[in-house]
Amino acid sequence: MVPGGADFAQSTSNLQPALTTINGLTALAPDGASGRGAATDLLTDGDLMDNIGTGDFYFGFVVSIDAFSLNTFTFVQKTQEGFGTGNFVIQLGDSTNKRLRITNGLQTVITTDNDSFNETDKTYFIEIVRIGTTLTVYKNGENIKQVTDSTDNISQTGDLTIGSINCKLGEFICRKGTVKDKQRQIIEALMARKWNIGFAPTQLKSRSKGGLNVLPAGNRFRNSLPSF
Repeated sequence: MVPGGADFAQSTSNLQPALTTINGLTALAPDGASGRGAATDLLTDGDLMDNIGTGDFYFGFVVSIDAFSLNTFTFVQKTQEGFGTGNFVIQLGDSTNKRLRITNGLQTVITTDNDSFNETDKTYFIEIVRIGTTLTVYKNGENIKQVTDSTDNISQTGDLTIGSINCKLGEFICRKGTVKDKQRQIIEALMARKWNIGFAPTQLKSRSKGGLNVLPAGNRFRNSLPSF
């Protein structure tokens, strides 16, 4: 799902997400075990994000929630092989709290405020960034939650699965290592233009007009495409 990156796979036909569009571009449509009456859709890769440990990492994903669920809101999961702390899980789309929550085994790593993700049919760019012991969740470039004592040992080496909520998924980016603020802002600007974040996935905008005025004023590339 990232050019030059690893390919996610799903050989079981009734677990394969359907195709849809966001801003006129092809995206995936996991069904959250509903929609088409199939089992919960999942994409899997065996090696991505192995054994982060206590180091830096970056997740970024373009997503539009189609419907909230009482039961199925494990969006990203890195499984534990053998004995260990348990799975690393990113939850999104629960109908009760409408928030993002990350757990590492039985430990809660970070939880955004209730109703921080309370809209369906709206394209979000969500980033989860750890640098040193600071872990931050960004929504469309805005820092919405931060903890400064993140020393959780993310030691999982099993499969990384994504998609088991009812949503549209346009982009998934992950990196084991440091993504600095300027790099993050460049990614945000590119995603804003490409996917027209902050608007309904069916609302079409050209690459020159997409996502205008959505990113925070502090993003130096807010309304201009970064040059390289």
